[in-house]
Amino acid sequence: MVYPLKPGLHVDRVPFYDLLLFAGASALSVGMIWTARDAAANGWEYSATSVAPGWAAWSAVALWALVLEALRRAGGWVLLAIMAVFSMFPLFSGVMPAPLTAPSVSLLDAASFHLFSRESVLGIPMRAFAELVIGFLVFGTALQYTGAGTFFISFAFALCGQYRGGAAKVAIFSSGLLGSMSGSVISNVLTTGAMTIPAMKRSGMKASTAGAVEACASTGAVLAPPVMGATAFVMAEFLNIPYSDVALAAAVPALLYYFALFMQIDCNAGRKAGARGAGRRRTALHRAGGRADAAVPAADDHGGACAVGSRAARGDGICPACALIPENNRDSSRASNEETR
Repeated sequence: MVYPLKPGLHVDRVPFYDLLLFAGASALSVGMIWTARDAAANGWEYSATSVAPGWAAWSAVALWALVLEALRRAGGWVLLAIMAVFSMFPLFSGVMPAPLTAPSVSLLDAASFHLFSRESVLGIPMRAFAELVIGFLVFGTALQYTGAGTFFISFAFALCGQYRGGAAKVAIFSSGLLGSMSGSVISNVLTTGAMTIPAMKRSGMKASTAGAVEACASTGAVLAPPVMGATAFVMAEFLNIPYSDVALAAAVPALLYYFALFMQIDCNAGRKAGARGAGRRRTALHRAGGRADAAVPAADDHGGACAVGSRAARGDGICPACALIPENNRDSSRASNEETR
């Protein structure tokens, strides 16, 4: 229902066939849950056609088709073609040349193995998600919606926003902190990138460099414990060890990753005079919660080169140290400075 039959189709409503597919998938899933103990005790994955009820085998075929359709909607036709060939391989493996040849099985036997065994649809990735990932996702989502994300970004600005390359360093710290509770590269970019990429561009950094810094900083989210990428949970399941051991082992590589990125940004900012920090003005604005009506410190408190003061910072007249201050704050501070003069 989240992914329509075609991209952009029926975006304003749910079509009736999607409701039917949803109802059918839900009913078949409930049936599998109801017969799970019998399936495990009697080995339905290997002999469903002989020991399982007839409806159970055909329900496996229906769920197999639904899984492939869901894969097509979420991943596209190419991924569907690849997975369809591999999942249907047991049906025609008997006619394949060596070393790919193997005894062929019937459609019902193949579907029963895919749905009733622990090696296919309900394999290690699905078990890892059901047993580990979903709990950490709820934990990370709860942190973000309770204000932890805003706190981490403000903390990063207060920590290193006023130093050279400060906007890029803010991207590193905020992405690392947010990534430690989300484990998702995409959500990390969407959360921190909306603020850090414009900040880096306004501080004199090229747009391509700003995007690359944010991408690299957000990629570290899959390495930063406690909530790492999905691969870490699958790794724990494969190795049959507690997830805490994997997270503990990943702590040092994650710190080294962000330390190397931090040093590279600092060296790059040292070679370029334009890559200045965001200044104490920007830090104070973040401490005030980013409100447009927040109190702004004196115009020249970071050295005199200010958009509301001398406007002598860069060729375009915008000071990198306070270019992030909202326009209305700059106007109000400019007016107060003129009155003072």
